Amino acid sequence: MRQRALAIALSVLLASPSAHADGATAEAAIDHGIALRRAHRDAEALAEFRRAYAIAPTARALAQVALAEAATELWSSAETDLLRALASDDPWIARQRSSLQLALDEINAHLSTLEIAGPQGADVWIDGKFAAQLPTPLLRVPAKHLIVELRASGFATKRREVDPLPRATERIEFSLEQVDAKLAPDPDPPPRFVSVPVVMSNPVEREPPPTPHQDRTAAWTAAGGAGLFLVGGVALTAYEFDRAGHYNSDAQCADQPDLPRHVRCGSYASEARAAQAAAITSYTLSGAAALTSLVLFLLASRDTQGHARLQCVPALAGGMCRITF
Repeated sequence: MRQRALAIALSVLLASPSAHADGATAEAAIDHGIALRRAHRDAEALAEFRRAYAIAPTARALAQVALAEAATELWSSAETDLLRALASDDPWIARQRSSLQLALDEINAHLSTLEIAGPQGADVWIDGKFAAQLPTPLLRVPAKHLIVELRASGFATKRREVDPLPRATERIEFSLEQVDAKLAPDPDPPPRFVSVPVVMSNPVEREPPPTPHQDRTAAWTAAGGAGLFLVGGVALTAYEFDRAGHYNSDAQCADQPDLPRHVRCGSYASEARAAQAAAITSYTLSGAAALTSLVLFLLASRDTQGHARLQCVPALAGGMCRITF
């Protein structure tokens, strides 16, 4: 019901005729802001109303600022500005007072009151923003989850998380603990040199190189993989030729005036192209596995001193390799 009442009040205010303003520029800014409100561009409308109030600080402009603040959920500012506008005897305010009171009631439904007790002179911060200094009157805050902090020089900061209820007052008491200056850490401590004892440890034992038997097993595994990829490539090539033959020779795929070959039997061509790509990949993997197998077989042929029979040395033309048996 409150939201419906607020909507009715806002529609009346936005549709009401413009009153006399202190200047044509301020009046134009107000009219532009009202047009933006109707287009649901509330943040832009708020900027226009604030500009109008800066040019000509009328109660009507201030009321429009408050309504735009409520639309953007700046509830505390909206309440403050709307109360100031209602305190005026401006003729426009008098005509719209009932609608503005409905808007004020809806704004109050989104606000709570905090009563904060603590050391005099301490600063109150709410959600990371400075709010007031103690002693302070009651604080009007949005009815939502809030992080309240009390900060004072020479004292440890205290923090509370609260969830105040709408239209309710919540009291928060803080007791700050003084920080001992002697125990406080030096903000810029001088550099200190710390001697670190050197612990001698046993040398790291390296893992022995792979044995010829291990290399030979890996070589045969790679050779088997090369053979499998080769067989797969041959099978894919055969399938490619079969699909291409159907596409080129099948009587059902013959060109017709209304249905050309690529429309009637396009699936054959697509399958042939896919098989061709897969066959190329399979042949490539087969070659890589075969090369890996060859290298592993050569490494497995080390002599009794563990030296590989395949030896490569740099040369003027780039390099030279030899195999010893």
